[in-house]
Amino acid sequence: MDLSKNPKEDPTEDDAEESVGDRWLYNGVVFFLVLPITLYLGWTSRSLIGYLLLPGFGGALTIWRVAVTPEIRNRITINFNLKGRKQVVNDSPGASLTQADTIVQNFSAPKETGQVSPNLVAAYTTMRKVGRGWQDPRWSGFYDWTRLDEDDPRTVIQIRRSAPDLAALCDKAVSLFGEIHTLRTEVNALIEDEQEKLVQEFQPKFDAGSKVKFAFFRISANGGNDDQLYLLHAWMKEQNVREHAEFRARERVGNLKTWRLELLVTGQRLVNPLTREVSPVTKPVAADDEAITFGQNVLDYLETQEPARRLRDNLKKVQVLRGEILPLIERELSKG
Repeated sequence: MDLSKNPKEDPTEDDAEESVGDRWLYNGVVFFLVLPITLYLGWTSRSLIGYLLLPGFGGALTIWRVAVTPEIRNRITINFNLKGRKQVVNDSPGASLTQADTIVQNFSAPKETGQVSPNLVAAYTTMRKVGRGWQDPRWSGFYDWTRLDEDDPRTVIQIRRSAPDLAALCDKAVSLFGEIHTLRTEVNALIEDEQEKLVQEFQPKFDAGSKVKFAFFRISANGGNDDQLYLLHAWMKEQNVREHAEFRARERVGNLKTWRLELLVTGQRLVNPLTREVSPVTKPVAADDEAITFGQNVLDYLETQEPARRLRDNLKKVQVLRGEILPLIERELSKG
């Protein structure tokens, strides 16, 4: 069998053999001679065959020449692809140009970042405000995340999908503050027990046999602006009693000149000697340095208690968490 002879001719070889000059010579004959003549003869024949057959023959010759002329055919294909953008004609001179145009468009036109929905903006704004407040450990907490999960679970689901790292830190904060709340209760009970034990030294300031009970610390600024001082807050802020007393006084007034700390105790007073009727009375039993020393003895006792030490350690973790969570909230808000 002679493999050198191809029983079936390849039409692409005919196109290759036909030179550019020959193609345009044939095109000229068809476009400028055959087509006009057939149109003219069809118009002048005054018969149905002339009207349909001759112009149809000329039009068919024109379409055939367009189809076999790559210079015309490829130009039409490129224009069509540019309009469609997604269509690419393979194995044609215009294919690579169309593909390159598509690639450039994909790289030069980045996708727009979707704006944050209003419900997420509201949630992030609240979380941002709460997170900033963690700088003061006295009032820090994260109940808003739990409340949001209960009242608006759709928003929480959106956050878990769009910002999973932020959602994970929120879950961590809820767990951490849950432990802190438990420890606060334990440490406050330790403080109350120690205060009750130490305050018994002031029993002689009341009637004989009178039971005495710790009342509260009173902090005043510039001779007034009285408020209570809590040793638990001093412990949480890692301040001694003197430091915390001055801090609380400055919170009361902007231009602090003097401040005073008093220890108040509740005891009993005999109001009717005949019936031995007694009445409770609360009065200051120590002030200034003496009151400060009393409070400091309580804080020194906490240094020996494991729950109190754990509370401080967890509060330090809150500050680390604050430094991690706030930038992520800012990142999500910047998308809007």
